[in-house]
Amino acid sequence: MGVPGLFRWLLKRFPVACWTSTRIELTGTQSLFVDLNSTLHHGARQSQGDFQAIATAVSDLVDLIRPSQLLYLAIDGVPPRMKERLQRERRERLATAPTTSFNSYSITPGTQWMRRVEAYLCEFIENKRKSDANWRYLSVVFSGCLDPGEGEQKIMEYLRIRGEDGKHCVWSNDADSVLLSLATRVPHITIVSERAKSGIPHYTVFDIDVLREQIATRYASLLTGPGEESKLARIERLYGLVDDLVFMTLFAGNDFLPPMSFVIEWLTEPDFIDSLWAMYGHLPAKHQCLHNRGLINPRAFCELLRVFAVEGEERSFRKHVGVTALGSQLTALRIRRMEWDLQRQPTKEEDEVTPTPADDEHAAKRKKGRAKKGRVPLVWSGSASELAGTQSTDIAQLVGSAPLESDAKLGFLTNDTSGGSLLALDGRPLLSPTLVSSYNMMTDLAGSPSILEVHGNISSNKLKWLQALAKAVHLECTVRNSSDPKFASECRRWKRKRYQTPGPKESTSMIVIGDLDLCLPTFIISLRARSDPTNPFQDISVVSEDDWDVLYGDARTERRRDVELAEWRQGFYRRHYREKSASFIRHLCTHYADALGWTTMYYFGGNVSSWEFAWPDDIAMHSGVAPLASDLLEFLDPKMAHWQYLPVSDQLAPLAREHMLCIMPKHSWPLLTEEERGLAVYLLDNGYSESARQEVHGKLARTDNVPVVRVWI
Repeated sequence: MGVPGLFRWLLKRFPVACWTSTRIELTGTQSLFVDLNSTLHHGARQSQGDFQAIATAVSDLVDLIRPSQLLYLAIDGVPPRMKERLQRERRERLATAPTTSFNSYSITPGTQWMRRVEAYLCEFIENKRKSDANWRYLSVVFSGCLDPGEGEQKIMEYLRIRGEDGKHCVWSNDADSVLLSLATRVPHITIVSERAKSGIPHYTVFDIDVLREQIATRYASLLTGPGEESKLARIERLYGLVDDLVFMTLFAGNDFLPPMSFVIEWLTEPDFIDSLWAMYGHLPAKHQCLHNRGLINPRAFCELLRVFAVEGEERSFRKHVGVTALGSQLTALRIRRMEWDLQRQPTKEEDEVTPTPADDEHAAKRKKGRAKKGRVPLVWSGSASELAGTQSTDIAQLVGSAPLESDAKLGFLTNDTSGGSLLALDGRPLLSPTLVSSYNMMTDLAGSPSILEVHGNISSNKLKWLQALAKAVHLECTVRNSSDPKFASECRRWKRKRYQTPGPKESTSMIVIGDLDLCLPTFIISLRARSDPTNPFQDISVVSEDDWDVLYGDARTERRRDVELAEWRQGFYRRHYREKSASFIRHLCTHYADALGWTTMYYFGGNVSSWEFAWPDDIAMHSGVAPLASDLLEFLDPKMAHWQYLPVSDQLAPLAREHMLCIMPKHSWPLLTEEERGLAVYLLDNGYSESARQEVHGKLARTDNVPVVRVWI
């Protein structure tokens, strides 16, 4: 396990709790816990598999730390199935030809070399207890590879059960040991990691108590709860804060979970964990309890996904479109909405100012002219019949106008093949005063054919909008301009109808647009009612002419954004999984939710709820990413009372040799016996299916030893 860059970040952020030195001085240590796998790898490589070098390294550790009560030695046993395929893929990617002296793949649970080194270490421990005074009064616990579970997890489980008293030193090079120690809440733990530089050992020390306190102090500002509370409640909240922040690091990815999409872009930044933890501060106070010792709080988790969608995915998407014209348009739209939000919240001084007659006169002049740039659009909502005879050029003159709400939804009700759309506000048609008469005329068309003359220029957007509006109210619509062959005949028809009463057979209405007193129209729109003309809209909204232009542009930008966002999301899944179907996304969300629930319990609850739970074969976890937070949020039910995504099973861990045969690459099969090679071929040919594994498990169960933990008291 491990979060990338965690050691470096902790050393930089918390130098009082974490430091590196060529010397180590830990006094009064009662218990020493050693994750032996790094010692096995280092000693075996240096000595070409010599057992004595490994035993000497263990002896040197005891002499260096000098524990007074307990020595706990743990070798990685069989890991949960969640990690098995990842181990197999790692070994295949790092495949090297086996050497005649020592093959590092021998350090795998179930190999003959591992059994021999364990037997040698047990004999070494017995001899040391007889001959060495430092060992004589030590209780020694040796957990070998037949005891299932990873070394650091076995150590933390022992600490949870029996490690309440005394000072504990955990010797491990696994960065995840720090997170597991923070999650145990066991006091007086020190993590020591060793790295050699130019042949000189350098020790990295983590004082978990001080680290927990510094994390709580540094990030206490993220808590948005009440400031006045009891000391005990405050301490519990700070412990919960540390637990939640450790939970947040899971989204950076580890051996069980792929990283979230937006975190991948941050991994090159040295302080990306700061950015990830800062998202926790965006949660409301009532949702700042993401889990309770491994059981995820579903409502809080859904709120966290909303934060991820806004703070993570939105930023990634804006970066994606930032080099296009759409990026600048979205930026302008966002700035404009921020300015409108500020205007909706007047200061106290502004509320108390009484308007003077001069202010009223200035406001009246402004109503007659163009709308003030940047002001919040005023919207009138009501039925179309209430607008009969309205000739207003500014919506502010309509009684009942109100500023546009911050959560108002702009969009389009119908789409036209020519690119025109019916602008809508919260599902109602949105008109400008110039188009109010057009709307009234269209809704009354079935009763009396008429002519509507619109003086002035109308943009192509509004022309397309008129076409879409006509179709929305069930009219046949034809637009002609000077380039149309029938334009001249339509002009003559318009002039004739302009001064004459329509005949009894007349059924076509017209909208004539242009500077009609000076020249021919620029556009003539012919409208004909269908057999069953109906008005599908009961209520409409009206804004001023300038505001209508702005909101129309905003709606088009948002529609382009929706299209681009859909393409970006599909490209995201295609890039990582070569699949973008809705069924695959649901499939991915299902297994990610299961994996997250399982991993959280593994970290904080300390138990493996399901040994056989694993990612399916069609999701390549090591090269994949988590589903988009918005998709995962849509998949989860925010109203569910209990977290339902924790796989639970009573099936035991796989046998050591069963696990070994599933992860050993082909070029390491010479390390196996003839019988084991035959079983390895059988598993590979059957794709490591569950049925094949059950058959192999049955054959190996007759000869494999029962897992035993050796204890010397």
